[in-house]
Amino acid sequence: MRHSGFFDKFFSVIAFLENLVCYTGILGVTFLVFFNVLNRYLFRFEIMWVGDFSLYIFMIFVFACIVLTTREQGHTSVEVLVQKVAEKSPGAEKPYRLFLMVLSFATAAVFTIPVLHFAQRSMRYPQWGTLVRWFNTSWIMQAMLVMMVLILAHMIRSMIIEIHTRPSREKPGAE
Repeated sequence: MRHSGFFDKFFSVIAFLENLVCYTGILGVTFLVFFNVLNRYLFRFEIMWVGDFSLYIFMIFVFACIVLTTREQGHTSVEVLVQKVAEKSPGAEKPYRLFLMVLSFATAAVFTIPVLHFAQRSMRYPQWGTLVRWFNTSWIMQAMLVMMVLILAHMIRSMIIEIHTRPSREKPGAE
């Protein structure tokens, strides 16, 4: 493949950004919640926007973690069925894995359609925050659309990698 170098570099940059968002998100949320609890109960001084801000950071963090989980192929697949198929007929494991990947991709694509409509509506009709009235919260739906697009991109990449890898005939540890 001629463009594989570009796509590898592109996905490595995307992976770096996803990891960065996940790590800073968890650290940021932890710090802000700790700061808010400390202010509220020790100093008896609550800063209202800190709670909202930590919630917004948490939402970005959750979206990024869903994408990261999809990229690493964790928690989004049921490996027990794949292992049972591999035990019964080793040649059917790869087609079965591809079938599950295509099914997962189709499901994510179906869910992307309403997310796209919600994101388009959020761009046309902004929604403003409850405690911080000047803060536009429409970005939440737009961030969800970005999450779905990244999930679909990672799924396509995983399917391409799965198609181009040769199935192993040996079981790990067997000699």
